[in-house]
Amino acid sequence: MASLAEAIQNKSKELGNDKEAKKKLVELSEQAIAAIEAAKTQDAVDKALQAALTSINQLQATPKEEPTPEPPAQPEEPKIDYDKAMASLAEAIQNKSKELGNDKEAKKKLVELSEQTIAAIEAAKTQDAVDKALQAALTSINQLQATPKEEVKPEQPAQPEEPKIDYDKAMASLAEAIQNKTKELGDDKEAKKKLVELSEQAIAAIEAAKTQDAVDKALQAALTSINQLQATPKEEPTPEQPAQPEEPKIDYDKDGKFGRGYSKQEQGTRQR
Repeated sequence: MASLAEAIQNKSKELGNDKEAKKKLVELSEQAIAAIEAAKTQDAVDKALQAALTSINQLQATPKEEPTPEPPAQPEEPKIDYDKAMASLAEAIQNKSKELGNDKEAKKKLVELSEQTIAAIEAAKTQDAVDKALQAALTSINQLQATPKEEVKPEQPAQPEEPKIDYDKAMASLAEAIQNKTKELGDDKEAKKKLVELSEQAIAAIEAAKTQDAVDKALQAALTSINQLQATPKEEPTPEQPAQPEEPKIDYDKDGKFGRGYSKQEQGTRQR
């Protein structure tokens, strides 16, 4: 803003009483202020400022028309000192801009006041009107205050920190008990099925606990249930029937009536 105000002031002096050129200067100033205000980054601000300075520097005085034969001399109108008014306005804008710092809302109002003042000074036809427009602008700019900051709400009193619950330790103890009982049960499928049910119930109870005491109680109950789990009783074998005595085998061939273990046919052959 300071650089822009300085450029406007210098160009205003350079243009003298060239109303057409000064009108263009007012338009360029308004566009530049709006562009700088709309910028969201420092780079964008710098680019907007550079573009504005280039446009202002390139602004030329209105080419003078070929002098026509002078009419009879009219009484000279009093000279209006626009430059002095613009310089005072630029200084006030610069000082207020520094005072407002990063207050975007207040700076937006400052831009609006600046635009209104430039237009009022430009429209003034007498030195008195210029002075009045300038004075009104300076009063408004000086009265511009920073945007009131929102009151900081008192912080809520800190809640006492809840004690930390050691779920991991409980789960580790439960896992160890399950592992030991699994080894103890061996291939007992029925008992292992009950062990799975007890494990699921224990995990759910520990997970639902909201305090360390509740976790410890759920764990202790689970360990008791797991330790009390016994292997499935084996069925007693039914008594076997007493063995029947073997009937003696009769060996008709050995030393029988056919003699010396020969068969009937063999004895007949030997007799012949």
